[in-house]
Amino acid sequence: MKINLVYFVVPLALASLMYVYKDIQSQSEFSFFGTAETVPCQLSVDVNVWVEKLNVAVGSRVHKGDTVAVLSRRLLDRLDLSTKLSLYENEATLIGQKNILEGERKVLQSEIQSKLNDIDAKIRALQLTDSLERSYRQTVLGKDPGESPKMTVQRKILMEEKVADQKIYSEKFAAIDKRETAFQLTVGARENQQRLLNEHDQQERMRLYIVAPSDGYVDKVNMALNNPVQAFNQLIEITPLHSASVIGFIPEAAIVPVQISDSVDLESVARPGIKSTGVIISSSPSLVEMPLRLRKFIEVRAWGREVKVFMPDTNDFYIGEKLNITIRKK
Repeated sequence: MKINLVYFVVPLALASLMYVYKDIQSQSEFSFFGTAETVPCQLSVDVNVWVEKLNVAVGSRVHKGDTVAVLSRRLLDRLDLSTKLSLYENEATLIGQKNILEGERKVLQSEIQSKLNDIDAKIRALQLTDSLERSYRQTVLGKDPGESPKMTVQRKILMEEKVADQKIYSEKFAAIDKRETAFQLTVGARENQQRLLNEHDQQERMRLYIVAPSDGYVDKVNMALNNPVQAFNQLIEITPLHSASVIGFIPEAAIVPVQISDSVDLESVARPGIKSTGVIISSSPSLVEMPLRLRKFIEVRAWGREVKVFMPDTNDFYIGEKLNITIRKK
């Protein structure tokens, strides 16, 4: 029994033509194909660390902000202790300097007050003596003779002594004031240094809390609990739950008017109705070989221009899903 190959070839050819026609129909002068892409997040630190806590394993689902690991820097702890001891010593020195200045000020205040009181007492004694003499003379002579020249000279000497002492002690107080100003500047500098050290210490310790940058799944874990990890080694790799970009290719022969910041509509080829939107963020003028999935004929090598599209990560596309990219007409 002979089999006519026409009965097999013709339907196969028709099916192929229908596939190609459908593929062509799905595109227009404003559309081309691409795939939903994502970039795995590789988490690492730039210092040698020790793994204190490990909260995930390969395949774990994580949410943005989850603490996936807690690390420690034992050198940081030693430096922190050394720095604190140094600051405590400096603080003790400053307290000692402050007490010395306060003591000197109190001594000067006591000295000047004692001298001024002594001068005032001498002036009052002179005035009392002069008053008695003047009263006696007025009784004898019948009139007020006025302040005696001797009294005037002695009172003037005492007043000049008082002014001179006040000047001397004012200069001494001014010297203490300068030292106190310098002391306050030193205290302010130490406090600022302490604040900066605390901020730096806090920032360094916050870096030791490894958190998930986005929702996703843990693909790799390259560390173990209670073990050291070298600086710059990849610790954990997290693949985001949703794609946030699309890589498309415009066939070499196609003339598609594409510009940076153009808005596009995105739709799944295999699941019509699953849609999103995006914005073109780059368009290469160079021709590169197109991926197999985006060729019209897989067996035929083809070249095209690569176009990158940003889209919200709230989309429902699968990672790697083939999409139809349509530029919105202006």
